[in-house]
Amino acid sequence: MKTNYHIYLLLGIILIFPLGLSAQFEGSYMPIKFEGPIPEDILQRTEAKTLSEISQNEGDLSENEAREFFTISNYALRQAFLTGNVFFNDEISEYLNNIVDHLLFQEPELRSQIKVYATRFSTPNAACWRNGTIFFNISLFPYLDNEAEVAYVLAHEITHFKKKHSLQQFKRSSRRQAGLFAKGQELDRLFEELKFSRSNELEADLAGLELLKGSAFDIRAAEGALLSLREIDVRPSKEPTLDLRALFGVENLKIDSADIVTYEELEEELEEELKKRDKEKEGEKKEKSKKEDSKYKDEDFATHPSIEDRLNAIKEELSSPDMKIDTTGKLLFLQGEDRFRYMRDLTRFENIKKYYENYRYAHCLYLSLLMLKKYPDNSFLTLMAMKSFYWISYHGKHYVKNDIIPDAYRYSKYSFGLFLGYMEKSSSLDVRKMANQYSKAKMENEAFAKNDKIIFWRAKILEINREEEEAEELFQKIADQYPQSDYYLHVKNLLEKE
Repeated sequence: MKTNYHIYLLLGIILIFPLGLSAQFEGSYMPIKFEGPIPEDILQRTEAKTLSEISQNEGDLSENEAREFFTISNYALRQAFLTGNVFFNDEISEYLNNIVDHLLFQEPELRSQIKVYATRFSTPNAACWRNGTIFFNISLFPYLDNEAEVAYVLAHEITHFKKKHSLQQFKRSSRRQAGLFAKGQELDRLFEELKFSRSNELEADLAGLELLKGSAFDIRAAEGALLSLREIDVRPSKEPTLDLRALFGVENLKIDSADIVTYEELEEELEEELKKRDKEKEGEKKEKSKKEDSKYKDEDFATHPSIEDRLNAIKEELSSPDMKIDTTGKLLFLQGEDRFRYMRDLTRFENIKKYYENYRYAHCLYLSLLMLKKYPDNSFLTLMAMKSFYWISYHGKHYVKNDIIPDAYRYSKYSFGLFLGYMEKSSSLDVRKMANQYSKAKMENEAFAKNDKIIFWRAKILEINREEEEAEELFQKIADQYPQSDYYLHVKNLLEKE
């Protein structure tokens, strides 16, 4: 019966979602908009929800503890929704919930308590709240290689709820007992308390492994998921590399400053700096570890386990004779590989938008250029690259450029680090020239040359390069030909002032 369920579910899902989904990204991209009914988590008042949950308290907490536990949790969760960073009625959340449907198909009561939402908070992770709500940050998606890895992350979070780890964390929270959270800091407090102890994390890893084992997914994906998570601290996302020789080559961008280092020199400099910083970080890590361990009497709660510790535990469990792994008929993709790759690209587009909104222009530019390798005619990516180029140029001219470009050395082992290093070594004049030449080349695309947004930002880049006449011609073109443009009133006012 179990096997038949897997087969029917698989066939049903594949039939629902057609192949070639990513083809819709060829021309443009329309960011996700929240539509439809608003989730009850947002609408229900904190007080009413808290009273309902207190009445269901099974004696794990005293009356006062239960009131504090549920009040702060519900208030912070509602505040999280009101930030606008929680998706609802969207296809990413639907995709994630389909996976949970499968993982918990034999536990309907538990499934009814779990709600999964895609979110766009900056940290690439997932978190389970006290009421069974799981937030899956879309910045995590590009690090994962298949649907089974996504399933393992969700299985891990489900275990946190099932084992009541948040309740355990609440009881032993030194911050709660010390009263260090002032009014208005409830959201910070909740995220802090969602950082579970070493024992909780390892338990969630192993119990999540069992949950994955009972599904149609390949259990070996658990190791792959942790290997993917290990990349988070050293690269902005698990993306293919960008050919910097082509991007910054003399024939392409014609860098004029004499003090620009060569690609090879930059690699050597970053490597030396990385060794130096690694040595400094190792000393800082040891000192921090001593301080953290001194806070607790029980070593089990001393620190959050490292990815390496968790990875070793999973490897040991997978190699155990008791595990009896049978991968016959097990899958890496239940909803289809094409559907997964579509979802990963969808989250990349949303991450690019988020980077821009958070003024992380270097990240936005780099990832836009990467995605343009796959979708060279995408107007959204071209626009985001041009806008990021403009603002990096602008800040380089008016402020200290290093203030808006993240630390190149953190990512120095990857092309993103070299990209940042090159941008840091370039003068403000050089960055403006890069932006100018890049946007000029893009205007050779017939569709881009008719796109009012791209025309506007091409004009802005010309303006910052002091090519005012050509910029004014493009502004005039928008005023004459694009009365419905978002920039129409802006350029009309601009032209009238001149």
